[in-house]
Amino acid sequence: MRQLDISGEVSWSEGQFKPGQIDFQAVKTGKFFQVHADLVTSQATVQIAQTNAWGIMHMLHTFSGVRREAPRQKRNWVLTGIWTFSMDALALGLIFLVLSSYYMWYGFKRNQRRLGWITLSAAYLLCGFFVVGRR
Repeated sequence: MRQLDISGEVSWSEGQFKPGQIDFQAVKTGKFFQVHADLVTSQATVQIAQTNAWGIMHMLHTFSGVRREAPRQKRNWVLTGIWTFSMDALALGLIFLVLSSYYMWYGFKRNQRRLGWITLSAAYLLCGFFVVGRR
């Protein structure tokens, strides 16, 4: 990959392997590199596809590296490991934030909880609108 000046998360082809040939895809945020290397003739072809700003935003919100259940596949790009770790840590932090706020809210006096119920109900309705109503 250094010789071809590409970097990214490598995904091996799921198809049949041919002797003397290597086919793989390298994915980097915003770019896709499809590489076909012929070891007999010592030549490689690289096809590059690039996405626009919306495609990059979509990738940043959905990309977590290669599929773990595929044989021979593993995360091999350091940035992908850092990205997935930070997204997992962020999710755990948000869960802790929500659960601890419920605990603190429960500590209020009974008549002060009424405003909390109104706010919580409005938040659930708004969340339901974005999840179901915006389809």
